Amino acid sequence: MGVILKDKLEDFGASHREFDRLLTDYPDNVYRLDAYYNLYLMCLREGKTAEAERWRQLIPVSYTHL
Repeated sequence: MGVILKDKLEDFGASHREFDRLLTDYPDNVYRLDAYYNLYLMCLREGKTAEAERWRQLIPVSYTHL
């Protein structure tokens, strides 16, 4: 759902909430890296570079724990 909201509807606020909900409700889900990457991309597109960097740094750390 978060990807559809981001890519098709460009509703970044709703998409961010969906990814946050996914990560909160299911912290070890198989889509965790996808969620981090999509949150990173959204923040970049919105000019939120500090938040984007936070999401970017989670990607390699999480990848090593798979």
